[in-house]
Amino acid sequence: MHGWILADLECETKPPVCCGNTMTLVEEKPADLGKEKHMPVNTPANGVYDVTVGEVPHPMLVKNFIKFIALATSKEVYRKFLLPDEETVVFFSTKIEAVSASALCNIHGLWKSSYEINFRQKFSEMDHFYPMRSFSL
Repeated sequence: MHGWILADLECETKPPVCCGNTMTLVEEKPADLGKEKHMPVNTPANGVYDVTVGEVPHPMLVKNFIKFIALATSKEVYRKFLLPDEETVVFFSTKIEAVSASALCNIHGLWKSSYEINFRQKFSEMDHFYPMRSFSL
């Protein structure tokens, strides 16, 4: 296992291949499983989004840490990669309303929070929105 993560924005029907091996889709975990330490919490204020992972800070150890925190809007995806010993708080600045945030734990997988009750309806009305999927190898 190489630990590679790929974000697929084009929604291809076939999984991508790396080094001759088919990559595996990383499924998002449901909110009720790991809210305490894994679920991204978003606090918007005047175009700045403060995204924190977990209600209780997630450990940032070499053996267990958050690899990245991402914020998605209808047109953009912002991603901050983290290293062990870094804080699990990231600030993103955008004028476009955020619809979701996600965090990838190297042990417990991908966690995603959505921010609008009607965000699926909004996405269906947009011409250029492609849901982001993550793959690993």
